[in-house]
Amino acid sequence: NNNEGVFTIATTHTQARYKLPKVVETFIKKYPKVNLNIHQGNPSQVTEQILKGEADVGIATEAIGSNDKIFCIPCYSWNRSLVMPKEHPLAQEERITLEHLASYPLITYDYAFTGSTIVSKVFKDSNIEPNIMLTAIDADVIKTYVNLNLGIGLIAEMAFDKEKDRNLIAKDVSHLFPVSTTYIGIRQDTFVRTFTSDFIKMFIPQMTDRELKIILEKRQV
Repeated sequence: NNNEGVFTIATTHTQARYKLPKVVETFIKKYPKVNLNIHQGNPSQVTEQILKGEADVGIATEAIGSNDKIFCIPCYSWNRSLVMPKEHPLAQEERITLEHLASYPLITYDYAFTGSTIVSKVFKDSNIEPNIMLTAIDADVIKTYVNLNLGIGLIAEMAFDKEKDRNLIAKDVSHLFPVSTTYIGIRQDTFVRTFTSDFIKMFIPQMTDRELKIILEKRQV
């Protein structure tokens, strides 16, 4: 039965918190008999869950796109924001530099400086050593510690909410880092069920049935 079963999504906190809720709401309305599980982890953990068959799909950035056993579909591009208390000295700066970032304790994602990531590569290529105060898997945790004045926070731009984060200010740092792409990944040899392909189209609403069919036919099954 294409309308029943278990569907497991492995994803990062950023996707689960800021991108998935409306998609999940739509999916559950269409497939009320599908048991939906969401597993959170960093990009490496998401990749591992797909490879082990513990997740039907994974949604993440960077690590997921570099494994040839995972078939990846690009979803959208994004960059980063630097968050700080409104009274912080950098709040007055019009254009943030890497030197600015290195001058203060930095709070960011736990995977940002693990291996050769986009963020770590930018610092390394510039011969600038950041002062990593604290790392977390969760943007909300990062913002909590920034609110305590323990450092400045480097987060995904979609994780800043002007209303909810009214004590903080966000500075655009897209000129410092290359754009990142979020992917939906499935194992190359996985049979794609109807509700899985429907979920993909819900997450990437600009994608048509025909486009998805053509994309999935490229898998190395």
